[in-house]
Amino acid sequence: RRGLRPSLRNDPELQQMKRSLGAENALAFGFVPSSRAPELLALLTPVALGRAPGDAQIDGLVARSAAKIFSSAGWTAKLIDGYMEDHYFFTLKPAVVSRMRPLLESSQAAPPTTFVAEGTQSFTVYRFKQPEQTWQELQTTLSSQLDTLSAVLLTSVLKSGLTPYGIDDPRSFLKLVGPEVVTLRFNSNEASSVLIARIRDESGLRELLERSASQKPEDGEAKPTVYYQDGFVLMGSESDVKRCLQAAAGQRRADLKYLGREPTSSIVTYSKDSERVANFIAAVARAQNTAAKINDGTALEQQLQIPYSVTETSLSEFGLNRRTRSAFGQFGALVPLLFPPK
Repeated sequence: RRGLRPSLRNDPELQQMKRSLGAENALAFGFVPSSRAPELLALLTPVALGRAPGDAQIDGLVARSAAKIFSSAGWTAKLIDGYMEDHYFFTLKPAVVSRMRPLLESSQAAPPTTFVAEGTQSFTVYRFKQPEQTWQELQTTLSSQLDTLSAVLLTSVLKSGLTPYGIDDPRSFLKLVGPEVVTLRFNSNEASSVLIARIRDESGLRELLERSASQKPEDGEAKPTVYYQDGFVLMGSESDVKRCLQAAAGQRRADLKYLGREPTSSIVTYSKDSERVANFIAAVARAQNTAAKINDGTALEQQLQIPYSVTETSLSEFGLNRRTRSAFGQFGALVPLLFPPK
């Protein structure tokens, strides 16, 4: 209500965010002040870790720690060279940036795209010069900003990111692989994925993974398939690993077209965009009371070559940047919500 809340017009955080994002040239701009950042992060953090929102452990960790690490957040949408760029910026505490920025520099190594099979929904490329040092410093830096309980929970959450691949000692594993590490997913609705990493020390890696495989799995937990080929290790379900190997052999390999320049960041995610484009087209048709000629991603993909969307994550002087290049950007997700199927 008017008069009950101060205006954001002259808020220092808002003005700084506008400058950081170049909001004066944007089609749309969004801002979350530092006082509301924990609520936003409680939703985004589980998704970033490949989990569904609502995990009590993660939600509790975020609620206690967000204000000590993050400040405000912002978003802009811009039309650049015929595609949409969504730019997200999360302001971080200076102590976190100063320690992590040198270790998040990209190795510029070429990603192992020969293993990306037809039908891949998304894959993320990590190109840290020293993966083990980056992992250790990330854990140490974040833990130094937290209380003891939160630091213990953080260690558990970070470690769980590699648990599905049978890796119970992430630091030792990351010392033996890299700089290229890829996680690949064939079905966006399932948690299973494939981990692909360049091998630095094959004998050491085999020993580590054999030791982990000898341990008794938890009830209902299947052991991942491990395969070594052309200097890389592949880990995941047997069927998914087989599809990646077939792609490497030249069979049913994905056609990797994407928008914009060659990605150079240390973390790059490629996502199939045909389903979202189809939903956007169908929503626009519903808004005009007409029927879309193409109403599903498979049909659209057969008629048009929809490029993969690309998201680059990097650390700047003041915080975390995420830039996504796609056909329609966030508008492609928002319009179907405004005009849902009847």
